[in-house]
Amino acid sequence: PDDPPDLIVSSGPHSLTPLRYLARHFRCPSVFVQGTVRVPPGAVTAILRPEDEPGRDDIIELPLLLTDITPEKLTVAREDFLAPLVVSPPPSLRALLVGASSGKINFTTDDWTALGTLVRQSWERDRIPWAIASSYRTGTETEQLLRDLIPPEALFEAVWYSETPRPVASAFFALASEVYVTFDSLTMITEAICSGTPSALIQPAGFTPNPRDSHHRYLQSLLERRFTTCHVLGSTDRLSPHPAPAPVDYQPAMNLLRKRIGWAHNTD
Repeated sequence: PDDPPDLIVSSGPHSLTPLRYLARHFRCPSVFVQGTVRVPPGAVTAILRPEDEPGRDDIIELPLLLTDITPEKLTVAREDFLAPLVVSPPPSLRALLVGASSGKINFTTDDWTALGTLVRQSWERDRIPWAIASSYRTGTETEQLLRDLIPPEALFEAVWYSETPRPVASAFFALASEVYVTFDSLTMITEAICSGTPSALIQPAGFTPNPRDSHHRYLQSLLERRFTTCHVLGSTDRLSPHPAPAPVDYQPAMNLLRKRIGWAHNTD
């Protein structure tokens, strides 16, 4: 910018270094939005994350990760998705967002097989169709495994990223009566919760929570606060999503943030 910015905000581990540099260069407040990176005290003006740390006044605790999910966005996404279709959406619909293994959450081939079988068997039992979307991380091998196990007639819509990538998560949240998200993506999980649709997390069979892992602590917090529930792959339990929680109030955290960066006088 030609003039110094009033504030610089960044998110993601790789953004911390340029955030620190630019904030010093422009002599302006800096806000880092990230839940897992260890940030040295004094590195930035404020850190927004879903858990606090004793002795740190630069960390502002969020009730949930930040998302851009709003009722207005969901309504627009639903209308845009349905506009080109010649068929109406079913009265009941299950949505599934599929991620991939990560450094913190591992899905085996048996887990993906169990997921495909779960979708097929649930449809055979109650004929409620599914809307499925994979992500850029899922990979063609996992996509093909799921496609081999799930009959086409069980699907209202399937968006396989390797073939036809397009952003449909918001539309699926708006259309679905239930939404399921794999355990690996905290962003997708938080968006599902904030959408207001009853949700459940898809947990790999061999998952063991590590209390030292911030990703695992966030998942456990969501379950303990009954924002959502989980289905363990390979179990014989019926799918049973948790009712949507009340809208999350971020305002107290934002009030603290304004004070921290020196904008306390601004109430807009």
